[in-house]
Order: sequence, then C-alpha cells, then structure tokens
Amino acid sequence: MTTTTHSADTGPKTSARKSTKDATPKERVAETAEQARDLAVEQAQRAADSAQEAANEVRDQLVRASEKAREVTEKQPLLVVGGALALGVVIGMALRNNRY
Repeated sequence: MTTTTHSADTGPKTSARKSTKDATPKERVAETAEQARDLAVEQAQRAADSAQEAANEVRDQLVRASEKAREVTEKQPLLVVGGALALGVVIGMALRNNRY
C-alpha cells in the first residue's frame, strides 16, 4: 500500500508502508509519533499565525491612536497642555500622599 504524507520541512514524501494491522509495534509507534509531530507542527503554525494577526491588529490600533492624538494636539494645543498639567498635579498629589 502506498501512502503519501506531508511533512512541514520536507514536503510530500511517498513511501511503501504496511497496513496498520500488518505493521510491527515499533512501526505503529513510529507512525503514531510522526502523526503527533505533524499535528504539533500544525498547531504551532496556527498559534504563530494567530499571534502574528494579533500583533498586526495591536500595531494598527497604536498607529490610529497616535494619529488621533496628533490631530487633537494640532487642533486644540491648549486643551492638551491643560490636560497634561492636570495629570501632573494629580500624580504629584498621589505621590505626596504616599509618603505618610
């Protein structure tokens, strides 16, 4: 019986294999280990793809937030300065209260 399997690093490979019932225990273990390895590689690739998509989305959101902050700063600079001053006062008061 000829079986075609796909390996992540070598591409398709074709080999003559015995049917499962004719295989020795060692061959069955090797086949099961290969299947587990292939599944692990596939799952790792899916996880890597998902992580890349999430990273791209976060990057896009940061770019949009940065552009929005720049727009607000250009349109209303006094509001931004006032907000920064207010934030500084609040942080200063919080730090001063933590000393006691």
